[in-house]
Amino acid sequence: MRTALLALLLALAPAASAQLLPSVDFGVTGGLNFSSLGDAAGLDLGQSTGYHVGAYAEVGVGGLGIRPAVLYVKAGEIAFPGFGDESVGFFAIPVDLKYSASTPLVQPYGLLGPELRIPTGEVFDRDGTRSTAVALNVGAGARLGAFIGPSVSAELRYSFAVTGFVEDTALFGAGGADESFRFNVFYVRVGVAI
Repeated sequence: MRTALLALLLALAPAASAQLLPSVDFGVTGGLNFSSLGDAAGLDLGQSTGYHVGAYAEVGVGGLGIRPAVLYVKAGEIAFPGFGDESVGFFAIPVDLKYSASTPLVQPYGLLGPELRIPTGEVFDRDGTRSTAVALNVGAGARLGAFIGPSVSAELRYSFAVTGFVEDTALFGAGGADESFRFNVFYVRVGVAI
């Protein structure tokens, strides 16, 4: 009995120690932005509000990881009083905490984390606008790949704007103009990591 138990422990030891080794991945990612879950889930391209592209790094141990990224997001168009309709873009810097299931080929995962947004364009140089905004991300995805070599992932995430790009709504008229400067976005994203 002791010999069988010892043999089982020795067989499982390499697999257990492999899960505790840190892993580092670098990748590129991109996809489309949608204003509703129905449009995102159905990939209704006619309802896409924009796109996003960028790069990320991921450091993990076992099923837990942290994934910072830098993305450019073309968020869509909004009406700025005195400027008309303007296309809005920003740099997004999300820092996701990620939990992955440990499976050999397909690894489902969930993520949660904050996001810093830095707007681009001269329309944000006027008084009453903020130079940064903050959002919170939640999402789920799946990674396809072997333990060694490149992997591909697909993910759906929701980004909820905690703050918008306007600090003084009085400058933009009545009616809660700040809400139109908050970008709550569903992202449909694919990525390739090495």
